[in-house]
Amino acid sequence: MSARTTCSVSVTDVTTAAVTDVDGLGRQVPLGFKLLVPQAIGNGTPTQDAGDQTWIYVENSTGAAWAAGTVVMRTDAATTYQCTIAVANIESAKVVGVSQHAVAAGSFSFVLREGMGEVLCDGNVAANQGIIVAANPGQATIVAADTDDAFGFATEVDAGAGSLVTALFNCLG
Repeated sequence: MSARTTCSVSVTDVTTAAVTDVDGLGRQVPLGFKLLVPQAIGNGTPTQDAGDQTWIYVENSTGAAWAAGTVVMRTDAATTYQCTIAVANIESAKVVGVSQHAVAAGSFSFVLREGMGEVLCDGNVAANQGIIVAANPGQATIVAADTDDAFGFATEVDAGAGSLVTALFNCLG
């Protein structure tokens, strides 16, 4: 797959307000724009039988950069896709996606909304478990009970706090 899609953007593009493209604000596409990448894993590299990925275009409206694997949520009271690092004890419906690459504060980029990708973990993630936002902002942990509201499903055990784990996401935010 080429670095660009048929809509002329890549899921790894990160632009800032200093860049003027579509609307003079550094955006490549409208906030909330969804991009389907067929049969992909990671940050858009095709992999046989991994399933499709859905990416959503957002603004990092926090004062902090997102590392690869950071869980992000819509900024409180935002009616657009201005996002921040997810905080503990939020409903999974508020999770917009998981960053699959570094995104500087104030920048625009895609985050993975649905499909297989990687997420930062708190050191407590086990394989074959649902995941929720951990007490550590932007990280995931396993659900306490099968009835808990998960935004994804871990496919492997984490290697300790701050490690990346492959998971299947289904974010609604």
